[in-house]
Amino acid sequence: MYTDSSGTLGYGAVFGHKWFNGEWPIKWKSKNIIVLEMFPIVLSVRIWVDNLANRCVMFHTDNQALAEVINKKTTKDRELLVLVRALVLSCLRHNILFRAIHLPGILNTKADTLSLLQVDKFKSLDQDADQEPTIVPPHLLPENWEI
Repeated sequence: MYTDSSGTLGYGAVFGHKWFNGEWPIKWKSKNIIVLEMFPIVLSVRIWVDNLANRCVMFHTDNQALAEVINKKTTKDRELLVLVRALVLSCLRHNILFRAIHLPGILNTKADTLSLLQVDKFKSLDQDADQEPTIVPPHLLPENWEI
C-alpha cells in the first residue's frame, strides 16, 4: 500500500488497482504533516479491510518519522496517537499484521499525484488502476474525525 499527503492540498492511497484521494478540509490544513501522512493509512485500512483481513500489509510512506511511529505503534504526539490507536485497533480486529517502510518521495509518484489532486496524471502513470476511486464513506472523511 502506498500513501501520501500534501500539507496544503489533500491525501491519497493506492492498493493494487484500487485508489482514493481527497482534499483536506480547512481545519486540517494547519495540522502537523506527520498527522496528515498518517490519515490515509488509517483510512486505507478502514475502507479496504475486506481485502486486508488475515493478511500482512506493508505501508509505504515518504515520511521516515511516520514509518518509525507505525512500527513502534506509539508516539507522544496526542493527535497522532489518536490515529495510531485507530490503526492498531482496526488491524487487531481483522487480524492484519503490518509494518511500515520509508520510501523516498521521488519513488512515491502515484500516491504523490493523488495527494496533489492530479487524478489525470495518476491515471496516466497507472493505466491498470480502477477507472473510479474507491468510495470513502462520509463518516470516514477527515472533517468527521475528532483529533
